Order: sequence, then structure tokens, then C-alpha cells
Amino acid sequence: MKRLVVDARMVNMSGIGRYIRSILPFLREIPLTEVILMGRPQELLAYSEHVIPLRSRIYHPAEQLELKKKIPPCDLFWSPHFNVPVRKIPARKRVVTIHDVFHLSDIAPYNRLEKAYARYLLRQALKRSDAVITVSDFTRDEIEFYLHPSARQKAKIQTIHHYVDVDPEKVSVEESEKILSTYGIQGPFFLYVGNIKPHKNITGLVKAFSLVSRLNHEVSLVIVGNKEHFYKGVPELEEMIQHSHASSKIFFTGQVGDRELVALYKRAVALVLPSFYEGFGLPPLEAMACGCPVIVSYIPVFWEVCEDAAYYINPYSPEDMAEKMFALFCHAELRERYQKRGLERVRHFTREKTVNTHLSLFTSLLKD
Repeated sequence: MKRLVVDARMVNMSGIGRYIRSILPFLREIPLTEVILMGRPQELLAYSEHVIPLRSRIYHPAEQLELKKKIPPCDLFWSPHFNVPVRKIPARKRVVTIHDVFHLSDIAPYNRLEKAYARYLLRQALKRSDAVITVSDFTRDEIEFYLHPSARQKAKIQTIHHYVDVDPEKVSVEESEKILSTYGIQGPFFLYVGNIKPHKNITGLVKAFSLVSRLNHEVSLVIVGNKEHFYKGVPELEEMIQHSHASSKIFFTGQVGDRELVALYKRAVALVLPSFYEGFGLPPLEAMACGCPVIVSYIPVFWEVCEDAAYYINPYSPEDMAEKMFALFCHAELRERYQKRGLERVRHFTREKTVNTHLSLFTSLLKD
């Protein structure tokens, strides 16, 4: 029996957690391999009966001591994020997934010490791993730009895109209407699905929506997530909404389940993501799978993921955002064009391709 150990502490987080949850159930398909997960047992026993408690916070120096102490002898250790063990561990091979290098970018809201620590961890991830997974070619290029990896390190890098795991057919029209009514949502609405971080540009979206609302008083903006969390993560947002004439048309849903999210995608005029930076961007693909038109920033990673299936905006111009949002709202032909393109584009991001590529990589490392 081979032994695969996974640092799964982030399993219940949004972005990276969704990625971890999309791969964990399939690790048991690797033949003659015992899968051991590290993290909170109450979160992980559904995926494996072998769980090692690991409670340190990510990025905190204490995680390095706990990882060093608790990682058991194994044939392969997988870090699904760049916070890798920097000391020698009893693993024959190591693999890491790097989702982005946002911490090193000019727009990252981190101080010099935090950026230096992130750079150190990323360098250690490249140095100590036998294979490096990136979720986009954009992230691979960012690694080269910010970290200047050696030829040997570059050869380790392999891009594996996320897959789309939503089934709009499971949520009926009647159920969708019932779900929307529980949130008090009536009439047409634009939808935002994303994390609560400044680089997501939620303030730019609110400014743009305020302009759209002046042209049509019936349309709403629905933001998936808790209002308090958004206000804490983006402090200026609360005052901006309070002073907006469209404040009564902005809804926060709180946290939603998969069925609720599908219902929102199916009924929205469009999903709008005006991010300044992303490592991949799964919500646009989920929306496309549900027949929801997509409006996204014209940034390299969105072009890689969406190609011509998205309506692109300048994230630094609320006026441009508002113009594109209103155009999509007014013209059914335009919405239908992006619906068709989206349904075609999403066919390139299948579970089989993503999972099989991961399993093939892990299997090859376990055998070597």
C-alpha cells in the first residue's frame, strides 16, 4: 500500500475549499493507496476515515511546527495551497497547488512583512515540490514574472483547470421561484458571486449598479454572502450603499447552498464580476452552465477561462460597467448570444478531464 497525505485544513473555505472538495472524493480511486487527511476531523471524516487533527491557522508560523510534528511517513504529500511545510518532512514526494500569486501583486493589501513571508513560502513551494499544479496558465505566467523560477522548477509546473460541477436541471422553475421569494427578490436582477476582498471590486460594481438603477428602477443587485462580512472586508462599502439612491434594490443573501446558487444563476439577468485580479474564476463557468450571461473584467485570466463567451468590461470604469450591464438588460438578442456561447464554452471544463489529470499526476508520483 502506498500512502497519500493531504493538508485539508481549508476544505470548508470558499475558493480553495471548493477546489479541495472537488478532488478529495476521487482520491480513493487511486489503486492500492491509503489516503490520510490532515485538518479538523468533523470536517473531513466524510472523505476519509483516516484523519490527523491539524488545527493551526494557515500562514501562521505555528503551522510549520505542527506540520513538521504531525505529518506521518508517506509516499506523497499534497499541499492544496502554497503554505507548504518548509522543513524536511517524511514524504518521499511532494506536490503543491498554487492558485495565484496575488499576495505579491501591486494591488495586494498586505504590508512588506506579509508579502515577504508569502514570497518565501512560494519559493519554498517551487523548491521543495516534485510537481506544481497551477489552476491557470495566467498563474503559471505570474509565477515566472514574480518569482523567476529556474528551468528545473519551471519544468515541474502543470496547469490543470477547475471543472464545473453544477446541474441546473436539478432545480425546477417552481423551486427557483420559491428560493427567490425567501430572499425577497422580485423582478430582474444582476448577480455577484465572489469573495469579500478589495480586489474583487465590489465597490466598483455598486457604483455601476447605481448608474443602471437610475435608468431602470425595477432592476436589483443580488450579492451572495453576508452583509456584515462584506462590510467588514470592504469597510467603505457600507457607507457607499447607505448613500446610494439604489440602496433598497441591493440584496445580500447570506451564505447559500448549491441549489440556491443554481436558482440565482438561472434567474439572473447576468452574473457580474468586475475583479481587478483572479487566479481562475469559477463563478463565470457555473453561471454559463446554468444559461446565465456573464459580464467580467477584461483581465488575462478571464479571457483564458471565458474566451468569447463573456461580455467584457473595464473594471476601473463604473461607467463602462453600467453601459454593458444596461445593454445586456435591454437586449434579449445580446443575452441569448452570450447564453449560447457560455453553454458551449463550459463544455471544455469537465469533471473527467480535471479529476483524471490530478489522479494521473498523483499516481505517477506515487509510483516513481
